[in-house]
Amino acid sequence: MVYFPGETFGVVVLSNLASSRPRQLAMQVADIYLADTFKTGKKEEEKKPLKKVKLKKKQLLACIGTFWVETSKRLREIVLEKKTLFYVRSGTNRSTLVPVSVSSFYMKEYPYVAVRFSRPVEKKFTRMKILMLNREPILARRVEPFKPTGEILKEYTGTFYSTELDVKWRLFISGGTLNRKIPRNPKEALKPLIKDFFDVVEGYGTLFFQRDTRGEISGLTINTGRILDMKFKKIE
Repeated sequence: MVYFPGETFGVVVLSNLASSRPRQLAMQVADIYLADTFKTGKKEEEKKPLKKVKLKKKQLLACIGTFWVETSKRLREIVLEKKTLFYVRSGTNRSTLVPVSVSSFYMKEYPYVAVRFSRPVEKKFTRMKILMLNREPILARRVEPFKPTGEILKEYTGTFYSTELDVKWRLFISGGTLNRKIPRNPKEALKPLIKDFFDVVEGYGTLFFQRDTRGEISGLTINTGRILDMKFKKIE
């Protein structure tokens, strides 16, 4: 669901599959119905025409990297390919970034979405902000990719139990990768995001591991978009 209070307009997409990307579909519907609003805008800054500028490679390199969005618990990648920056959500979902200054861009596919970088440290921007009409800014911070192996990965293994679902999940290492096994389902690989956060690779959902006062993993929660903070306790 998306809602634009300034326009008293909202779009709801109903789907049984999270992989259908209902939010993106809702935004595409909004693109059609609010086309004139997006073009004209109401704020002075939005009325100014966006003029593309040409940046040097070293200026583009200052933007690339991995950024963590705390509100949605998601990673976003900024990559450089053939002198063009891309905002990457997943392997099949990306947007082209068009530069309007050294630190400001807009998405070619969604011209009303601006991406701004700030706080350079050692020639790399450490903060990213996504701006959209009638929405609060989305803030992200640069992080180093989390690639646990060996003993670090082993601490995430075990059996986890949900009293709400009355089900046990078994987390184990296979082929150097953390996997989840749900009863009567095939195993699912988990992809590390940042410390204590993992994504389900082929499915949908983010696991957040919780630690006790000794720093040991005591449980986890999972968010799938439709399910928020479903709790599992580590039992063995």
